[in-house]
Amino acid sequence: MIKPIKHIDYSSTHSFSKLAIDYIAKLPIFSDWQAFEPSLDGIDQAIAVRNNFSIDRTTLVSVLKQQYSAYGLDAIQQQIDILQNEQTYTVCTAHQPNLLTGPIYFLYKIAHTIALANHLNKRYPQKKFIPVYYMGSEDNDWDELAHFNFNQQTFTWDYPELKGAFGSAETKHLTDLLKKICSFIGPSNAHTDQLKDIITKAYTEESNISNATQSLVHSLFGEYGLLVFNPDDRLVKEKMIPLFENELLERKSFGLCQEQSNKINAYYPTQANPRPINLFYLNENGRNRIEWNNDQYSIVNTSLTFSQEQILKELHTFPERFSTNVITRGLLQETWLPNIAFIGGGAEIAYWLQLKPIFNSHNIFYPPLLLRQSYLLINTRQQKKLEQLGLTEESLFNSIDTLVTNKLKQQGIDEQHFLKEERQNMQILLDAIAQKAQAIDPTLKDAAAATKTKIDKQVERLQQKMLRAEKRKLQTYQNQVAQLKAELFPDNQLQERYCNFLDFYGSNPDLIKNLIEASQIVNPLFNILQINN
Repeated sequence: MIKPIKHIDYSSTHSFSKLAIDYIAKLPIFSDWQAFEPSLDGIDQAIAVRNNFSIDRTTLVSVLKQQYSAYGLDAIQQQIDILQNEQTYTVCTAHQPNLLTGPIYFLYKIAHTIALANHLNKRYPQKKFIPVYYMGSEDNDWDELAHFNFNQQTFTWDYPELKGAFGSAETKHLTDLLKKICSFIGPSNAHTDQLKDIITKAYTEESNISNATQSLVHSLFGEYGLLVFNPDDRLVKEKMIPLFENELLERKSFGLCQEQSNKINAYYPTQANPRPINLFYLNENGRNRIEWNNDQYSIVNTSLTFSQEQILKELHTFPERFSTNVITRGLLQETWLPNIAFIGGGAEIAYWLQLKPIFNSHNIFYPPLLLRQSYLLINTRQQKKLEQLGLTEESLFNSIDTLVTNKLKQQGIDEQHFLKEERQNMQILLDAIAQKAQAIDPTLKDAAAATKTKIDKQVERLQQKMLRAEKRKLQTYQNQVAQLKAELFPDNQLQERYCNFLDFYGSNPDLIKNLIEASQIVNPLFNILQINN
């Protein structure tokens, strides 16, 4: 059984950007860069105006039904059908289809999305709110997506051809890696066997990573009403032709984003770098940038070139070959989904703040932006060790040196004041000796001062040796602290940015249910949860 232990401020973790901390604090400067405050009041305002921005609900339902056609479950079809209703809205998070979900914060984003949708369904019983995972299936950052950490190992997929969108990669090349992964899931019981079946089904019965990710995410979250939306779809791209055409011809996003970025840069570093054309060309040979040079469109890293007439024909004939980048991705999301809140990490919030003028220029809804929930999962053994060492949850985020220094203070040894009284008395004595020497012979003044300095340095060196000796007495304590921190902060980083859900899911059948229940909805706090061993 998972149970919340404590919620602490993000600033206490020393692990998040200044922008994220200030955004949580709702500093006034952010009101210039956002459309709605990240609060329930802000979401209420978003709901009130959302229907002023048209959504092709009929086509959205058609796309989702096609993407879920292999599932054939009435409950899913009913959930999709509800989107036809003008009083149905979505709460959305987005992420790439990392291999086996990648870092565990993938789950935290989705759990938070579901929790907020659940809350809004209770707050507005006459409306309906559906959680949606927007899959960034066209991302081609293989170095980031094709590996994950589990069981203190890094599992890397050596795909034979690193080309194109990661979501299109064929799962048939995963067989050996899957066997190795499953061998580390255990011990065998009904829950771990089910987990192996879920993984095996997703990555062997589905032909590519996008479909496998949808299958895996549905198996984990489907019972909570989550829908997966994959934008790598011809019907989806057809709807975007006017916007893509505008991006190719007018190229206004670059200037609008640059102007907004300059305003933000006066306070915080920006995340995204706009380009004159914020689209990729996507085909079986890769996903490459489109550039405008010498009155023609060129596809970077290829020999492909198009005149204006040719690229417009290509767009209208093969819209699925055009792919958004970080600047235009959100435009596609909010064009298709009746969304009233977007949940993202600190970096996502940062780049979304750069985009509001672009949304305004296209008359596309710009949603409230909520920072996703964060967690540190501590098992019962680690929690007991934490208590034995006399540490608090907040203190875990300090360095080992700081924790040892604090332990010394508890024992009455303060580095800042160690031998302070003795050294003050010594200074009085040395000053008296120097005065007496100078009275006997004024030429002894420099010698007395040099002697005083030499003695002071020697005493300082002795003081440091004495402190190190005291710390050596705490070597066992220091080793235990170091071991605990290594377990909870692998590779010296936040657990959620390193570990995979497989590290915890096998021994915690209710992991997802409890993550959803523990989510703080719109009050961003860092959650420390106790889990099973």
